[in-house]
Amino acid sequence: MVDLESLNTTPGAVILSIGAVKFDLESGKIDEEGFYARLDMEEQFTMGRTVSGSTIKWWMEQSDVARAVFKEQSIPLDDALASFIKYATNKKDDIIVWANGPEFDITILGDLFHQKGMDLPWKFWNAESVRTYRRLPGADRIPKEPVLHNALMDAVAQAKHVCAIHQALFKKAKK
Repeated sequence: MVDLESLNTTPGAVILSIGAVKFDLESGKIDEEGFYARLDMEEQFTMGRTVSGSTIKWWMEQSDVARAVFKEQSIPLDDALASFIKYATNKKDDIIVWANGPEFDITILGDLFHQKGMDLPWKFWNAESVRTYRRLPGADRIPKEPVLHNALMDAVAQAKHVCAIHQALFKKAKK
């Protein structure tokens, strides 16, 4: 499960942070320690990545917990992306990457990988949507944790919710 915090909603957005956790739908096991990186904004500005005024305004209206990302120590993009690949990969074909909305998180992260000339650590067809799972019949009965706008905390919450939906809807069907 991947979650980003960014400064725009377009593919070329400046990414503030990446959070990711490994999880298993069948067992419900989640690596809650996961992966977290605060990315260097200046480096992204020099690459031409974008910021929107409306997103900055939105960030100003968020909680102190969410805005704490702006005070965190950042790391260079190459280091962050290499660390993400190391965390995420076993074999490229095995990686299924999930996000609340793949067209947002996965697209923006993929754009950064391409801009840096790096291969994606997943196949493009292995992107899955939390939103799709949340729209399955009966999924609306499964409680979800609040969104905190911290990339790692949100990735954990999304993974927990997908696992809970999967367990509730599909474990019964297998019996």
